[in-house]
Amino acid sequence: MAPASSSEDLTRAFRLARGALELGGSQAPLVRTIEDLGVLGLLLQLEDHRAVASFSDRVLGALRQSDLERSTDLILTLRTCLANDCRADVSARELFVHKNTISQRLRRIEKLTGLSFASPSDVLQFSAALAADGIRAASDPSATER
Repeated sequence: MAPASSSEDLTRAFRLARGALELGGSQAPLVRTIEDLGVLGLLLQLEDHRAVASFSDRVLGALRQSDLERSTDLILTLRTCLANDCRADVSARELFVHKNTISQRLRRIEKLTGLSFASPSDVLQFSAALAADGIRAASDPSATER
Protein backbone atom coordinates (compact mmCIF):
# COMPACT_ATOMS: atom_id res chain seq x y z
CA MET A 1 0.00 0.00 0.00
CA ALA A 2 1.34 3.46 -0.92
CA PRO A 3 1.88 6.15 1.72
CA ALA A 4 -1.20 8.25 2.50
CA SER A 5 -1.19 11.63 0.78
CA SER A 6 -4.64 12.93 1.71
CA SER A 7 -7.24 12.66 4.43
CA GLU A 8 -9.17 10.22 2.19
CA ASP A 9 -6.07 8.02 1.98
CA LEU A 10 -5.69 8.11 5.75
CA THR A 11 -9.34 7.22 6.26
CA ARG A 12 -9.03 4.30 3.85
CA ALA A 13 -5.79 3.09 5.47
CA PHE A 14 -7.39 3.26 8.92
CA ARG A 15 -10.44 1.32 7.72
CA LEU A 16 -8.23 -1.37 6.18
CA ALA A 17 -6.06 -1.66 9.27
CA ARG A 18 -9.02 -1.82 11.65
CA GLY A 19 -10.73 -4.38 9.43
CA ALA A 20 -7.61 -6.53 9.25
CA LEU A 21 -7.23 -6.47 13.02
CA GLU A 22 -10.91 -7.23 13.66
CA LEU A 23 -11.13 -9.98 11.07
CA GLY A 24 -7.79 -11.52 11.97
CA GLY A 25 -9.15 -12.77 15.28
CA SER A 26 -7.36 -13.44 18.53
CA GLN A 27 -5.45 -16.40 17.08
CA ALA A 28 -3.91 -14.30 14.32
CA PRO A 29 -0.20 -13.54 14.25
CA LEU A 30 0.83 -10.14 15.60
CA VAL A 31 1.87 -8.97 12.13
CA ARG A 32 -0.81 -9.38 9.47
CA THR A 33 -1.09 -8.06 5.94
CA ILE A 34 -4.14 -7.58 3.75
CA GLU A 35 -2.87 -10.45 1.58
CA ASP A 36 -2.98 -12.77 4.62
CA LEU A 37 -6.75 -12.32 4.78
CA GLY A 38 -7.43 -13.75 1.30
CA VAL A 39 -10.96 -12.94 0.10
CA LEU A 40 -11.58 -10.89 3.24
CA GLY A 41 -8.61 -8.70 2.36
CA LEU A 42 -9.91 -8.28 -1.17
CA LEU A 43 -13.34 -7.23 0.07
CA LEU A 44 -11.77 -4.85 2.61
CA GLN A 45 -10.03 -3.02 -0.20
CA LEU A 46 -13.22 -2.24 -2.08
CA GLU A 47 -13.82 1.50 -2.05
CA ASP A 48 -17.61 1.38 -2.04
CA HIS A 49 -18.60 0.15 1.42
CA ARG A 50 -22.25 0.34 0.41
CA ALA A 51 -21.67 -2.15 -2.40
CA VAL A 52 -20.22 -4.68 0.06
CA ALA A 53 -23.15 -4.17 2.45
CA SER A 54 -25.64 -4.34 -0.42
CA PHE A 55 -24.21 -7.64 -1.64
CA SER A 56 -24.49 -9.10 1.85
CA ASP A 57 -28.07 -7.84 2.13
CA ARG A 58 -29.03 -9.37 -1.23
CA VAL A 59 -27.68 -12.80 -0.30
CA LEU A 60 -28.54 -12.89 3.41
CA GLY A 61 -31.50 -10.52 3.69
CA ALA A 62 -34.19 -13.21 3.65
CA LEU A 63 -32.29 -15.18 6.28
CA ARG A 64 -31.98 -12.13 8.53
CA GLN A 65 -35.70 -11.48 8.14
CA SER A 66 -36.53 -15.07 9.04
CA ASP A 67 -34.22 -14.94 12.06
CA LEU A 68 -35.98 -11.78 13.26
CA GLU A 69 -39.57 -12.83 12.55
CA ARG A 70 -39.39 -16.49 13.45
CA SER A 71 -36.55 -16.53 16.00
CA THR A 72 -34.62 -18.93 13.79
CA ASP A 73 -30.84 -19.25 13.74
CA LEU A 74 -30.31 -19.48 10.00
CA ILE A 75 -27.37 -17.06 9.79
CA LEU A 76 -25.62 -18.79 12.70
CA THR A 77 -26.38 -22.18 11.16
CA LEU A 78 -25.00 -21.06 7.79
CA ARG A 79 -21.86 -19.62 9.38
CA THR A 80 -21.31 -22.75 11.46
CA CYS A 81 -21.92 -25.16 8.59
CA LEU A 82 -19.53 -23.34 6.28
CA ALA A 83 -16.90 -23.25 9.04
CA ASN A 84 -17.32 -27.03 9.35
CA ASP A 85 -17.12 -27.81 5.61
CA CYS A 86 -20.92 -28.24 5.45
CA ARG A 87 -20.76 -31.29 7.73
CA ALA A 88 -24.15 -31.45 9.42
CA ASP A 89 -22.99 -33.83 12.16
CA VAL A 90 -20.15 -31.56 13.31
CA SER A 91 -22.31 -28.44 13.02
CA ALA A 92 -25.12 -30.08 15.01
CA ARG A 93 -22.75 -30.89 17.86
CA GLU A 94 -21.38 -27.35 17.86
CA LEU A 95 -24.87 -25.81 17.87
CA PHE A 96 -26.30 -28.34 20.36
CA VAL A 97 -29.08 -29.45 18.02
CA HIS A 98 -29.95 -32.68 16.23
CA LYS A 99 -28.34 -33.40 12.86
CA ASN A 100 -31.82 -33.41 11.27
CA THR A 101 -32.37 -29.86 12.55
CA ILE A 102 -29.27 -28.74 10.67
CA SER A 103 -30.49 -30.47 7.50
CA GLN A 104 -33.89 -28.77 7.83
CA ARG A 105 -32.29 -25.38 8.36
CA LEU A 106 -30.02 -25.84 5.34
CA ARG A 107 -33.03 -26.68 3.17
CA ARG A 108 -34.77 -23.57 4.51
CA ILE A 109 -31.69 -21.46 3.73
CA GLU A 110 -31.68 -22.80 0.15
CA LYS A 111 -35.39 -22.10 -0.24
CA LEU A 112 -35.17 -18.54 1.11
CA THR A 113 -32.06 -17.57 -0.87
CA GLY A 114 -32.57 -19.54 -4.07
CA LEU A 115 -28.98 -20.77 -3.70
CA SER A 116 -27.80 -24.37 -3.39
CA PHE A 117 -25.13 -25.96 -1.23
CA ALA A 118 -24.53 -28.37 -4.14
CA SER A 119 -23.25 -25.47 -6.27
CA PRO A 120 -19.67 -24.31 -5.56
CA SER A 121 -20.46 -20.82 -6.88
CA ASP A 122 -23.48 -20.58 -4.57
CA VAL A 123 -21.38 -21.70 -1.59
CA LEU A 124 -18.87 -19.01 -2.55
CA GLN A 125 -21.71 -16.45 -2.54
CA PHE A 126 -22.72 -17.55 0.95
CA SER A 127 -19.11 -17.34 2.16
CA ALA A 128 -18.53 -13.95 0.56
CA ALA A 129 -21.78 -12.56 1.98
CA LEU A 130 -20.81 -13.70 5.48
CA ALA A 131 -17.35 -12.19 4.95
CA ALA A 132 -19.02 -8.94 3.84
CA ASP A 133 -21.00 -8.97 7.09
CA GLY A 134 -17.76 -9.33 9.02
CA ILE A 135 -16.24 -6.47 7.08
CA ARG A 136 -19.29 -4.30 7.73
CA ALA A 137 -18.97 -4.97 11.46
CA ALA A 138 -15.19 -4.43 11.46
CA SER A 139 -15.38 -1.27 9.37
CA ASP A 140 -18.27 0.24 11.31
CA PRO A 141 -18.29 -0.57 15.02
CA SER A 142 -21.86 0.74 15.29
CA ALA A 143 -23.05 -1.82 12.73
CA THR A 144 -24.92 -4.78 14.11
CA GLU A 145 -25.62 -8.05 12.40
CA ARG A 146 -29.08 -7.65 10.96
